[in-house]
Amino acid sequence: MERMQFLVNRMAKAGDKIMIPIPVLSEIVVKLTPDQATDLLATLNSSAWFKIGAFDSIAAIDLGLRTAKAIAAGSTA
Repeated sequence: MERMQFLVNRMAKAGDKIMIPIPVLSEIVVKLTPDQATDLLATLNSSAWFKIGAFDSIAAIDLGLRTAKAIAAGSTA
């Protein structure tokens, strides 16, 4: 949980948003009760820092390029 809070804080300072791809959201929801899933969606949809988004081939390529850039810069996070 501390790592997630650190990420959110770092991205908030930079003015970034965290996109949660729909496939990832479905993996999270599998572990939740219906009430928990409803609460999670309400929290994510009302947050200025999170965006639920589609994850198509363009998104996959963008993620790959960003990941490669981070690795080249020595990021381990």
